[in-house]
Amino acid sequence: MSHLLIAEVEILNFFGDLTVETGVVQDIICEVTEQDSGLDILWFVGDRHLTASSSVEILPDGGFQQRLSYVPKIEDHDMDLVCRYGNEQSKLNIKTFSQQVIYTSRVDMVDDSTGQVFLLAKVFPPPTVRNALWTLENVDGVKRTVRPGEKKENVSAQGIQKEDDHTYKFVLDITR
Repeated sequence: MSHLLIAEVEILNFFGDLTVETGVVQDIICEVTEQDSGLDILWFVGDRHLTASSSVEILPDGGFQQRLSYVPKIEDHDMDLVCRYGNEQSKLNIKTFSQQVIYTSRVDMVDDSTGQVFLLAKVFPPPTVRNALWTLENVDGVKRTVRPGEKKENVSAQGIQKEDDHTYKFVLDITR
């Protein structure tokens, strides 16, 4: 009579949801607690197969592990990152974010009394009035903040403008 060995598979150092910035490499390690039976550790995000960044490393206690250098994409948001060995697996739910500034303008004069500054950024999840904020500091070090759609004294922040897929424009008007 043969004995069926069940491997324990575990993604180390993380549990549950993993919040990651898109484009930033994440080193993920998967450990298997059984002798190598010749099966491969397989990595997936959703249905997409990922290639491990290292070969299997045998551990002193008899198990083994493998490292994945994972570069998250916006499309990976709310998908599972899976480490699979045979019929066993360990997974993390991926939550992605991106805040990449594409362009910042200088002050452009719109008319004789109004200057305008804008910022173009790739942002995910989509920005809201609650999480977008302009902070201005005068020469005396006094700071003021204004959110999209707000006007304070001579400063007015326009609403957030969607330019393209995950690309947004933030505009600030300053009057004399």
